[in-house]
Amino acid sequence: IIHLEEIANYNQKKEMKGSIHYFNHISINPISTGFIFLHLWTKNEVRSSRLFYYDLITNTFHQLSENPVAHYAWTDKNQLLVTEEYNSRVYYNIYDIKTKNKYTIAENKLSKDGHPTIFDNKQKMIYDSYPDKLGYQSLNLFDIGKNSNKILFKTYMPNKYAGEFKC
Repeated sequence: IIHLEEIANYNQKKEMKGSIHYFNHISINPISTGFIFLHLWTKNEVRSSRLFYYDLITNTFHQLSENPVAHYAWTDKNQLLVTEEYNSRVYYNIYDIKTKNKYTIAENKLSKDGHPTIFDNKQKMIYDSYPDKLGYQSLNLFDIGKNSNKILFKTYMPNKYAGEFKC
């Protein structure tokens, strides 16, 4: 469908040259007409990423974000909630695949990365946190309409569950 070399050369930045390139985090949209994926590259043990959308109907792709993207979730057939980092902090952005517009939610309320899911007619978001310095991780509820955040619960996360292999 799409070649790694094509994506690696698309809007290529100088730090991409000589890097190891790969794809990850592929997610098909809710109506199965396209998918998103991360293009990642590693050089000198530094990893970067950017987010793309591929349209299965037109067989075309476009870049959604050039910023390091950590997590995302579809909110409907055309919109995607993305956690990405730029300006030295994490943002929760909604991308519209059709219009290619983007807007930020919870701009001054949420500053840490998590695994987000939107529900309740796009008015609420649930997300988790990474363990803090003491090893506690939380599950949180953010009310988009009220711009308020609530910790649902915290739990201790032992170090043996850290990293890529958690099970």
